[in-house]
Amino acid sequence: MDVRTANCNIDDYAAKIFKEYSATVFADDYEGLLKFYDDSAVLIERGKESFYGVNSIIDAIKSYHAGLGPGTTQNSEFKVEYTDHVITIRCKYRVQSVLTNETWEGEYVQYWKSEIGQLPKIIRDEFSIDKRYVH
Repeated sequence: MDVRTANCNIDDYAAKIFKEYSATVFADDYEGLLKFYDDSAVLIERGKESFYGVNSIIDAIKSYHAGLGPGTTQNSEFKVEYTDHVITIRCKYRVQSVLTNETWEGEYVQYWKSEIGQLPKIIRDEFSIDKRYVH
């Protein structure tokens, strides 16, 4: 993962870090996920639970993956907003599980602390499961 530079294109930079983050998540590389989260980060499943701190977040991601098993994920409607210190990434997702024959659809919203010359870190990671059905 690269540090943010003063002259980088924020949209391209955000797409790159999200792609790297997503690849790490879907490879079940839980050790690799540690570098993406700030020590005080929170993971929020809207309307359900919140997980505070890196270890709690990693355990939650493991639990979601265990429930779904292997599958495919598609992201769409990728949007980026930013300030001098925070990059916000929003996108829709669709996960299809081979194990459970379930499909989940929802939205991610990630807030990355991102300052010039430093590695970005997720400080708030929200998602929703808006649709859940068996196919």
